[in-house]
Amino acid sequence: MPETLRDYFENTVKPTVDEYLSGNGRFNIRKARLAAIVVEHIIDYYSLAYKKDRAEVRKDITDLSPLYSVVRDAADATKHRSLKRRNTDIKENGQIKCPPGFFQAPFGEGCWAEAIEVYVETDDGRKISLENAIKEVMRVWDMKISPH
Repeated sequence: MPETLRDYFENTVKPTVDEYLSGNGRFNIRKARLAAIVVEHIIDYYSLAYKKDRAEVRKDITDLSPLYSVVRDAADATKHRSLKRRNTDIKENGQIKCPPGFFQAPFGEGCWAEAIEVYVETDDGRKISLENAIKEVMRVWDMKISPH
């Protein structure tokens, strides 16, 4: 295993994702966006480490994790504000959302049973949990990178 890839995965990706998935981090759009960015950038480290084309690595990850495209789009929309490429789930950063919690909602609108999570609202109106997408993609990366 190339050391640079392992270092990035163990010392940047895992702690960032763990911070997002722990406690109140799951409800924090900043932590969700950062987790998506670092998970997406494993592609760069992996393709350099194994001398593979990034498109080839992306296809492999997509085949193993259909939700990879959600993570990629969330990361790219966060970095660039809007996406110009075709075949994306979203077109802009504003489609990454988190409903306000009980104490953040305007008076009379909060609800104790409300599901609060960061999600991606796709162009066709679907709401996809960014947490679930990141967890799924991390399982794939963990399988590919971590020692067995």
